[in-house]
Order: sequence, then C-alpha cells, then structure tokens
Amino acid sequence: MISTLMKLTPLLAAGVAISGGSEELQKLGTEMINVAKVIKTTSEMEDIAKGIYIDLQFDEGIPEDIVAYARDNMDSTKGLDTGLDAWGTEWQLYVENDSYYVQSCGIDGLCGTKDDYFEIIVDNKGRRRGKKVTNAYDPEAAMKQLIERKQDIDERMLQKLEAEVEKLKALEE
Repeated sequence: MISTLMKLTPLLAAGVAISGGSEELQKLGTEMINVAKVIKTTSEMEDIAKGIYIDLQFDEGIPEDIVAYARDNMDSTKGLDTGLDAWGTEWQLYVENDSYYVQSCGIDGLCGTKDDYFEIIVDNKGRRRGKKVTNAYDPEAAMKQLIERKQDIDERMLQKLEAEVEKLKALEE
C-alpha cells in the first residue's frame, strides 16, 4: 500500500499545484508533498540503519559521521545527496540509553522537536529492534486522509460548476 501511495503522491500533488485554485487546494498540495517526503525520509533512514547494523556484524563500529556514511554507502537513483533527508537537513546520530538511532529533524528542520523521525540502528542489547522514539505520524493514514479531503474539494468544486452551468442556461432562455 505504501509503494502505491508513494507513486500516487507526486501525481496528486502536481494535480493540486497545477490547478492553482483555492488556498485550500494549495495547502492540500503542500501536505501531500510533505507526506511523500516523510515516506522517502523514513525509507532512507531504514536503509542507513540496516547498512550500519550489517557493518556492525563485521566489527566496523558505529560511524562517527553518519552524513559521510550515508554519502559513501547509500545509492541515489536521482543523483540526490544521500547525506540529507527530504527537507535538505543532514542526518543525525541520536544516542539514548546506549541505543543508536538515525535521526531526521523532520519538516521544521530543527532537531529535538516533535516532528523528528528516528530509526533504530542497534539497541543496548545489540539488537536491531527497540522502541522508536518518535511522535511522527503514519504516512499511509495521512495520505488516505488527504485523498479524502481532495475528493471532498473536487466534489464541492463540481457542485459549484454545475450551479454556474445552470445559471448560464437560465440566462440563455
């Protein structure tokens, strides 16, 4: 489901942006783009964390510079900087109770705020699982809500258009 939403998100956002229209539509487009960025960021964080965890199995250790690690080890199919999240902020290495996380500072670009995203690298028992310390929302649920809002806006716009057509018909008679 996430992969389908990820493919649809740029199309929906482009459609909203192209249509211009109301402030409500423009806000919806911005929100759709941010959902796509959340999906991209969390997916990349998982790849970085898995890569580091694999390296740990070969006694490589936790990298001191996670940005350099990402740039050296992660592939970019679009030529983008793999040392940055989708909002253009460098990845952070977050440590809590001897557990290590890849951190994105989120939409606001500031670390330590409620929109940060975390992906576990290794917990204090050497496992790649543990509590994710994040308050960030579920992108799949957010995208479903945005699609429903877009459909509602489309329906209201269609009703207005139909009313205008009726007015024109009345004037012609």
